[in-house]
Amino acid sequence: MFTIRMGSVGVDVATWQRVLGLNPDGVFGPRTHDRTIAFQRAHGLGADGVVGPATWAAGGCVVAPSVVEGVDLSIAQAGARVDFERLFAAGVRFVVVRTQAGEAAPDATFRPFIAAARAAGHLVSVYQYALADADFADDADALLSAIDSVPIDFPAWLDVESLNGRTPAQVIDFVGGWVERYRARRGHRPTIYTGKGFWGLLGSDGTSALAKLAVGDCRLASAAYGAAFPPVFGPWSRATFHQWAGNSIATITKPWAHLDRNYAPGDQVWGSNARAAVAAGVAVRVAAPGIVDGVDGEVDRDRFFGTLDELRGLTDADTFA
Repeated sequence: MFTIRMGSVGVDVATWQRVLGLNPDGVFGPRTHDRTIAFQRAHGLGADGVVGPATWAAGGCVVAPSVVEGVDLSIAQAGARVDFERLFAAGVRFVVVRTQAGEAAPDATFRPFIAAARAAGHLVSVYQYALADADFADDADALLSAIDSVPIDFPAWLDVESLNGRTPAQVIDFVGGWVERYRARRGHRPTIYTGKGFWGLLGSDGTSALAKLAVGDCRLASAAYGAAFPPVFGPWSRATFHQWAGNSIATITKPWAHLDRNYAPGDQVWGSNARAAVAAGVAVRVAAPGIVDGVDGEVDRDRFFGTLDELRGLTDADTFA
């Protein structure tokens, strides 16, 4: 759990609201604030309305390790105003910028975003959207060429969320070869960004032992909007990063059937489901955790589990500890 207070939104707020016996709408408003103060007084705590480690513990919740907040940006923000100084003031300390999709030319926003983020004090790195094909080397070399003259502060991410017409085994082998080529050039392993649902499609049949070893030795950026804790899956024993938000939260107001699931009034939905429910007139948007000061519109938000020094240190060792 993370420190929350008046104005906070998201899954941690909803979890705390359940402790208080409130409707878990994920918005830390006046009622949640007042009930928090009453809870703190009842438990002999400082009644400031801020839910920190002692208040979480009194509520029977596990306190989170040290975390660093970040965002990832891409060509999708090309027309948006991104003020990196305001983003830094809002608590964001690292930025991951997309270089390109596959072996395509670098995104037009890649270098400007990197330069502006670093100038504002953020730690920076990059990601490439994986388009698995017959030759992993072309894609790996495209990213490596893009960052040859661009210093990065922690390992690059490979965004794995598309089969691109390949079989699951071919995708895993592509990723394994990409990882080894990146490592040979940069001296450290990259991070694999993926989600539990997509990774579950890949399975392991027909996958080479080398690819499995290469991928499993990388760190995991677990993509899971709305999850209080990032799911861990595949060859990984923990998540190093968690992409925890990027879209709106909505509360269902009328019974709704969507994508083979039935929703009841009071249920919460995130992201594309939230947008679809609001558009269908069966929900109201209650929060937008993908909104952060400094970026126009919604943006993917990430957490690194550790300290700033540990984030910087990810390039120091070649093995995953």
